[in-house]
Amino acid sequence: MIKKITVKGEFRNRTYLYEVEDGIDFFDAVKKASADFVNTPDGRKIYYKKGSFSWNDFASVPEYICRKYGLRKLNFEESIVKNNESLINENSFVLTPLIWHELKRTILGLGSDVISDFCGYEVPGYCTKTELNILLDKTKESMADDSLDFFYQKYCC
Repeated sequence: MIKKITVKGEFRNRTYLYEVEDGIDFFDAVKKASADFVNTPDGRKIYYKKGSFSWNDFASVPEYICRKYGLRKLNFEESIVKNNESLINENSFVLTPLIWHELKRTILGLGSDVISDFCGYEVPGYCTKTELNILLDKTKESMADDSLDFFYQKYCC
């Protein structure tokens, strides 16, 4: 399990991530690791300097002590992002075989008017399904991806 601890400070918050072995009580393990650490020279210095040993001080507990109690510190970088920031641009769109299959299936299912709209000319109503598939594939080959995306948006979305 991953445990996220956010320590509220007067001016800023600090966040720490720990991986906790199965069956380990996180808070109990933190207290035991802290007690173990304050009995080392480095831990004792921190305790006597401040007169206490807090959550922010726990970040100083070495990895080898944390591991004794089923904890592993995880390094991470936190990023703050805008929820409406676009992650793609118009160059991101590619006509994948899956997208083409869905577009073709939809066009065939919507009938001759839509097939004619896609092809750019009146398609005879007596074409077989095989002939229509070939016709759509040939039309696709002559179209730019942005035109195909236009039809995908028009008929599939």
